[in-house]
Amino acid sequence: LCQLDAQNSRKKETNEKNSRNLLSAHRERKMKCCLSEEERKAKVKAMSHEERLAYAKEYKYAAIGMIGAGFCVFGGTVGGLWSQIGAGSIGAAFGSAFWVIF
Repeated sequence: LCQLDAQNSRKKETNEKNSRNLLSAHRERKMKCCLSEEERKAKVKAMSHEERLAYAKEYKYAAIGMIGAGFCVFGGTVGGLWSQIGAGSIGAAFGSAFWVIF
């Protein structure tokens, strides 16, 4: 009986320790590949003016690439569905490409 109580208390301590680790600052990110909003703002705040311009220019080209990809999705969907549903493929293509373009 004493041994079971000791095991349960160790499990409880381990669970509490793990839950504290999950709530630590470096694990608050929703996506592990991206910085959190606060981290991004701190990074930009620490930059010089020239660094900020280069950073903005880099993301400008990323946005242009996303818009281009959206038009490619639109054209591919229209081309692929035109023989099956005709002009309705334009609506289907707009629906599938909308999230990439806008």
